[in-house]
Amino acid sequence: MKVEKINDSQFLWSLDKNDFVENQLKLQDFLLGTTKVQTLFQRALEMAEEDFQFQVEGYLLYCQLTEMSEEKVSFAITKKKQLAENQQLPENIIEPGQDLFLLYRFESLDDVIHASRILNGRVQVVNSLYQVDNQYYILADPDTDNEQQMNTCGIVWTEFAPLKAISRAQKAYMEEHHDCIIAEHAMETLAKL
Repeated sequence: MKVEKINDSQFLWSLDKNDFVENQLKLQDFLLGTTKVQTLFQRALEMAEEDFQFQVEGYLLYCQLTEMSEEKVSFAITKKKQLAENQQLPENIIEPGQDLFLLYRFESLDDVIHASRILNGRVQVVNSLYQVDNQYYILADPDTDNEQQMNTCGIVWTEFAPLKAISRAQKAYMEEHHDCIIAEHAMETLAKL
């Protein structure tokens, strides 16, 4: 595990294959925010404070996935000023134990079709296709207890599109307010085009 300073308000936290083995981690541990990951995150914050005086007290921390492969996982950790008393936290925070859905953003329908053809048959995951403005989204509902599904969704699919974990409420908002193009088996259907 290593931390690298990007600037005074951001650092990069990276874990490699050895870190996964040593800490008995799986990809879904990061998506679900397990105790193991929380402990490692605290260690990363301590390392950042020791190595380059990255102070977090009084700040909100944002963690953004920047790289995910079979060899390495990296996150950009950014600190922002604490909210004023009359401000509220964003509603897209997922609490531990909540259902988890994965949302992938594609720039064009051709990109979705291309990814679908390559990924077709790798693993069966419930998925739908949505259009929001001029972008396309695959909404996936993986079985979080199925390691193969989580690895495929978390590692392989992110080679084609950025990933965002969303809550059940965000999924419901997506279903209610945006155009569903293919409600079920979207990637399987597109792979046949």
